[in-house]
Amino acid sequence: MSRYFDRSKLLPVLLVAGVLLIIGLIVWLTSGGGSLIKEPWKGVAGDPINVTLDFYEDWLGARTVGPNEPFVLGLLDYEQVGPELKEKLKAQEGQLSDETTDPVLCQVGIPEGLRTIPVYQQEEVAQILVMSTTDGQTGQAIVDMVAKDGLWQITDITCGNAESGPQGEFSFDKSGFLLKQVPAPLDSNYWHLVYEEAGVLGHAVPLFMDADTVCVNAEGDTAACDESLLKETMPARVQGQMSETGVDVKRIELVNSVSISD
Repeated sequence: MSRYFDRSKLLPVLLVAGVLLIIGLIVWLTSGGGSLIKEPWKGVAGDPINVTLDFYEDWLGARTVGPNEPFVLGLLDYEQVGPELKEKLKAQEGQLSDETTDPVLCQVGIPEGLRTIPVYQQEEVAQILVMSTTDGQTGQAIVDMVAKDGLWQITDITCGNAESGPQGEFSFDKSGFLLKQVPAPLDSNYWHLVYEEAGVLGHAVPLFMDADTVCVNAEGDTAACDESLLKETMPARVQGQMSETGVDVKRIELVNSVSISD
């Protein structure tokens, strides 16, 4: 019997096992099973979502009084507003109106209320989506946060659109590996993207596709996505809109060369 075997056949197996191990480890640690992340928010005052909402609710309340009221009330002096964001927003003082997009709320007009969706949370960085509860207002604020001197600070606010739009306006735009055979509590009924965030590999998000989801292969051919084209550990770039449960996928760029037929 030959002692030699084809090592190339072993590579896909090892890759799948390695990515599954990463996901399992992330789930285990963040659920409290591991000793590496015992108290993920230790030393940081407050929760990033609550800190974001406190600032946003005060800003919304001020805007209901008048376009320039947030500046009159000194809301930029709040300690949760980072210095770079403070300077960015100060440039808008005296220039806001009911017909312009608010640089914090990312809406034209005053929302009736606000809702938040956490995109990701780690020990010292977080990203939160803030959207209007008013029908017809599709803007969304992408809020970046860092932990500094024991406090959560909002370092930047980027305005996007929750509806389909050109590249650059998706609330989720990440590259990583596709997986469907995922361990619980992840749902193996759906494809997932495993990607890197803030230098940490192992974030996993479920992908929700429909008839409008577009797949693009390495040659640039475009067609409606057929899930049979997707393979375990296939490198891909996913673009779509973040929701409470996952990503509503608008576009998947497949790095590998695959045949796409209309």
